[in-house]
Amino acid sequence: MEIRRFRHDGRFDGPIHAHDRGQLFALDHGLALIRSGAGDWIMPSGRLCWMPAGVPHGVLTLGPVAGTSFYLDALGLPSWPAVLRPPPLALALLGRITEIGAGGSRPPGPAAGGAAGRAARRAGRAAAPADAARPA
Repeated sequence: MEIRRFRHDGRFDGPIHAHDRGQLFALDHGLALIRSGAGDWIMPSGRLCWMPAGVPHGVLTLGPVAGTSFYLDALGLPSWPAVLRPPPLALALLGRITEIGAGGSRPPGPAAGGAAGRAARRAGRAAAPADAARPA
């Protein structure tokens, strides 16, 4: 699993792209429009976005945003994109995984990365679809 923090201080219109691994990401603050061939979603902070590997997508923000992306093997996760309303525990777990992944001068070893990846997948599975997260 790879963990990346991101921040955009103003408008950001990311190009359409796809990833080799699944992407689970959360916003610490801000609002984003997630665009894909499967639909478009408004994503406020406090939600998770799941984007399966190989699915073309883009992100548009109109103001400042910051958050975290988790790139992981998608075994057992949905094959379709979604914006989800996670339980508070799922967000807390992902926050802790981010702290562990960013802490210290050396990256987590294979065992820690494996455990962190399993925890991120569990957090993604625990999230329920958000009522307002239907394709626009």
